[in-house]
Amino acid sequence: MLSTEQMNSLKKVNISKDADKSKTRITEDFKTTTSENKTVIVDLSGLERRTFYNTFKKGNATAKIVLAMAQILDVSPYYYTGETDEKESCSIEILKRFLTERGYDDIAANLEIQPVPRQKRKYNKKPKEVIVLEPSDDIVDTPIDEPTNNHVEPCDNEEEDIICFEIDFADDPDMCKAVEDLNYDEAALLLQTLFIRAKANSEAHKLAEIVKRCLLA
Repeated sequence: MLSTEQMNSLKKVNISKDADKSKTRITEDFKTTTSENKTVIVDLSGLERRTFYNTFKKGNATAKIVLAMAQILDVSPYYYTGETDEKESCSIEILKRFLTERGYDDIAANLEIQPVPRQKRKYNKKPKEVIVLEPSDDIVDTPIDEPTNNHVEPCDNEEEDIICFEIDFADDPDMCKAVEDLNYDEAALLLQTLFIRAKANSEAHKLAEIVKRCLLA
């Protein structure tokens, strides 16, 4: 590509062959490229950015603008001057021919293949995926109301292998004291009585099942 010194030696004259095509093509390619490439194009041309805006309005394209665009965006300079409608790549052979046709034989003769200073695009890291938990239909445990009666009632449950009961105990001071004073021998005797009653009473049978499961849990 052309060096900065070679670009500075180019004349600031209009070389466009079709103002409308130059205006449309240069404007479109400059505005759609990355901000990094825009900066490189302006720096390589040695011009101020307002000079490019004049080209956007009127289509007057200097060799500095055309060749800076051609090299950075890899587009034939003939496309920007309106001399061809085919958007070819920009090769060193095309650059030499383009320069020679405009009287820059010395620059064309000394033109060497150099890397185009395109700046890499910056990529932002993708944000970590945030998992949003949707409301669930799962059963949530709720506090049991204070019991008032001493009885056992089965509750509905779809699982056949789970036995669920609601047990209410009377909040009686004498009962609370009796429970607190209950010793091992008395508890064993009451358990034996419960198992005997379970053979003849349905509610006692259900209560016995609960006690067994609690003991084995």
